[in-house]
Amino acid sequence: VRALMPLAAGVLADRIGKLKVVGYSFAVCVICFAVFTSTQGGSALTWLLFMNVALLAVGVFSLRGVYFALMKDTHIPHHLTGLAVGVISLIGFTPDIIVPLFKSALVARFTSAEGVLDVSYHQYFYGVLGLVSALGFIAALKLPQRAPQNPKTPLT
Repeated sequence: VRALMPLAAGVLADRIGKLKVVGYSFAVCVICFAVFTSTQGGSALTWLLFMNVALLAVGVFSLRGVYFALMKDTHIPHHLTGLAVGVISLIGFTPDIIVPLFKSALVARFTSAEGVLDVSYHQYFYGVLGLVSALGFIAALKLPQRAPQNPKTPLT
């Protein structure tokens, strides 16, 4: 999925639009994180959780394949594109660093003095990821409103 989804998302973006693919991808992530947040797990739900992981991978890797394509729509001046890519990369790849630290802090917080982990920690973990994805979805909805009508005018 990791190798094929960016390619598939790029082809889809060419057909239906980059912003739609980004919006749909964020929506998929929000829904999947909501499922993780509201599900206690258990062997009876293994199929649901497996399908949810697969669908979440589709959403995440679709985003990673298309979000740089949105730069043209913002009409960032050519001399600032390197800075823009750097900022986007910082924001886009920060979760790779922050999320494991956040999860380990939750595990520490939800582990009793006897060393027993309260598995409800996952609801907080996926809830926060869902909120961050919702912010991305809202940003994707707002981007067309922020893009300048005159392509010569940079986004301010």
